[in-house]
Amino acid sequence: VFMWNIWNNGWRFGQSLSTDSALYIESATMAFVTLTLLQMAHAFNSRSSEVSIFRIKFFENMYLIAAVLASTLATVAVVQIPFFHKYLKTTSLTLKEWLVILALSISVIAFEEIRKILNRPKTVRHTVKI
Repeated sequence: VFMWNIWNNGWRFGQSLSTDSALYIESATMAFVTLTLLQMAHAFNSRSSEVSIFRIKFFENMYLIAAVLASTLATVAVVQIPFFHKYLKTTSLTLKEWLVILALSISVIAFEEIRKILNRPKTVRHTVKI
């Protein structure tokens, strides 16, 4: 997401990019948020190595939900509240950037669901309806 953002904003290989530039800080912020939210989504995947995330009761582990919610809110605060920008070198993101981040972050769910389907024994794999 870092490279995607700087490329989409006109940077090309061979050009310099200062770590203090707005483009660098925006791209680094996007990368940070993507990795954080990807881990939050993957935490739900990790509740079972074999059972689909969609077959496990969502509210079964309230500690996990609380931890993911707290981590997500802290991440949003660090990015969207200007007070933190100076200290953590983050910047506010646009709706478009948040949507890109969200799409990339939840993609881990699809990849893990595919892995779970492919790792099922053949007798079970043919009876599962998706």
